[in-house]
Amino acid sequence: MQGLVPVPGPWAGGAPVVANGSVFSLKEAEELRERTGVDGIMSARGLLRNPALFAGHEVTPLECIKRYAELAMSYGTTTFIFHHHLMFMMEGIMSSAEKCTFNVLSSIPAILEHLEQGYGIVPSFGEQHGRPLP
Repeated sequence: MQGLVPVPGPWAGGAPVVANGSVFSLKEAEELRERTGVDGIMSARGLLRNPALFAGHEVTPLECIKRYAELAMSYGTTTFIFHHHLMFMMEGIMSSAEKCTFNVLSSIPAILEHLEQGYGIVPSFGEQHGRPLP
């Protein structure tokens, strides 16, 4: 984000200008917008790591992790994708030792058990949240 300077808007032909890249906190997003005058901010890696970033949370809230697990199960997300996204989302929560333990989990039931035992996260799998756990 260093070295960015405001860019006059006329070159965009009236189209919204959106900045993207290396935004990992709400403060960084606000600073980028202030310095550049863009109309919006995107943050793929920042939002993967913390889907609640633009709500001002420094790390992913446990309720967000629970909701992701519910949605992932209702959509039939594969074990690889489920694990991959949780690994990013829990990066700011887990210690190095916890990351090593989490990294070797190879099934959805094992991941869900880990979430429950380690963090008290128990996703709901009723009709409201989609199909039951496979």
